[in-house]
Amino acid sequence: MDSQQVEIAGKSILTSLFVSENIEVAKPVRDKGIDLIIYSNKSSDKFNAIPIQLKASTNKGFSIDSKYAKFPNLHMAYVWNVGDPQKSEIFIISYQQAVQLTNALTKYFTKHGNYAVTRPSKKFILLISKFRHEVGNMSKLVEAM
Repeated sequence: MDSQQVEIAGKSILTSLFVSENIEVAKPVRDKGIDLIIYSNKSSDKFNAIPIQLKASTNKGFSIDSKYAKFPNLHMAYVWNVGDPQKSEIFIISYQQAVQLTNALTKYFTKHGNYAVTRPSKKFILLISKFRHEVGNMSKLVEAM
């Protein structure tokens, strides 16, 4: 898969998860740091939405960049193993939590404003595992809206 195919597959997997949980999904026409916007279609007086920046990979990978700090309430969605949707893993974490997670493991992000790893350590996988999402457990994210 080339990088565009990986992103398309990751976006499809993530969108499918949201839709299966009755979470509405909007796709910005232009990508300027937000790949998806999710929102609840509950009848209420207030419209709440969460912007999502997607990071998809054919294996396991994690990256973060300080350029995303400008988006309030931005959440990072990491979709691993997009080549085999049945083995895909999805992690959804707020940008601030992703920064904290990164800084707990390395000071590279603090010094350079970005960080990427294509082979996360066992310690990293353990730390990010609490942000793993599957069909049926998106309620926490939606309740935060």
